[in-house]
Amino acid sequence: MQTIVEFQTKHQMPYAGLVIGLATTPVGSAVLAWDDLGLRELNLHESLSDIPNQCSALGYSFDRDDRHAQSLVEAVFARQALGMPIVLCGTQFQLDVWRELLKLKFGETVSYGELANRIQKPTAARAVGAAVGANRLGFVVPCHRVVRHDRVIGQFRWGSDVKAKLLAWESLSVHE
Repeated sequence: MQTIVEFQTKHQMPYAGLVIGLATTPVGSAVLAWDDLGLRELNLHESLSDIPNQCSALGYSFDRDDRHAQSLVEAVFARQALGMPIVLCGTQFQLDVWRELLKLKFGETVSYGELANRIQKPTAARAVGAAVGANRLGFVVPCHRVVRHDRVIGQFRWGSDVKAKLLAWESLSVHE
C-alpha cells in the first residue's frame, strides 16, 4: 500500500526541496515533480517546460533529476513501492474520488456512475468526472481506469489516445 499525504486545496503545503524530472513510460514521456513530502505530479505526454514554468510563476525554485524520475516511473509501472509518499491536494470530494480510484485493481475499469456510487454520491457522476480530470498523478492514481457507462473510453486529461494505450498496456500486463 502506498503512503498518502493529503491536503485540502485551501491548505496545500508549499513545495520544499522541489525536484523535476523527465522520464519515459510504456505510453510515452512523462514529467514528474516531487519534494520533501512526496510525489506531487506525474503528467503524461507533457513537455518538460510545463511544470517548471508553473513552478517558476509561483516562485518555487527546483532541481532537475531525470534519473530519479525514470526510477520512479519504472516503480510505478512495475507496481512497486515508490519509496516516497504520494501527495494528493484537492477538495474533500476530489480526495474521496482519488482514494476510491486507488482501490481499483490493476486492469479493472469502472464507470463514472459506478465510481459515484462507491463514494456514496450516486447522482454525482459528472462531478466525479471533474474530480477524475483534476488528478495530477497520472497512472499513480489510476484515473485512466474510469470509462463511460457504455464502456467507451471517453475523455482523458492527457488525451483519449493515451488513455487507450494505458488500458491496452494494463490488459496485456494482466495476461502475461
